[in-house]
Amino acid sequence: MNKIMLGNHLRELRRKFALTQKQVADALHIDRSTYSYYELGKTWPDPPTLVFLAQLFGIGMLELLSPEQNTTASFLHDSEQSDLKRSRKRNRSSMLTNTSKIYDLPDDEQQLILYYRIMTAEQKELLLNNAEQYSAETMEKTKDSDES
Repeated sequence: MNKIMLGNHLRELRRKFALTQKQVADALHIDRSTYSYYELGKTWPDPPTLVFLAQLFGIGMLELLSPEQNTTASFLHDSEQSDLKRSRKRNRSSMLTNTSKIYDLPDDEQQLILYYRIMTAEQKELLLNNAEQYSAETMEKTKDSDES
């Protein structure tokens, strides 16, 4: 895949999720102009950024880098390739039928979801634990103020 093909694919993915270039750039902690250059095919994202982009759009690296090809790895056995194809088909159809859309959310909630998507499993667990704790504290404060 060349830079222009990758750029076109990134643009399609971003539009599919109804995101702005700024939202994607902010989630990646880069300038919007840098991300714009990726979409225009002027520059190529570094490997860590490619990984984050795949995570952000909920696809694998192979699908990110070769969307027009059958991205099933050739080293998989036939049964594993079939399982992988079925799994991808389920994932794509669930994405197409998902009625909740990130672009229906306020900007701050959209940004939170984008940050969450590029976190490691450990970071996600820590964030969820903290959010649960903050929520419980908020509920307790609300209950206390109602009783006053």
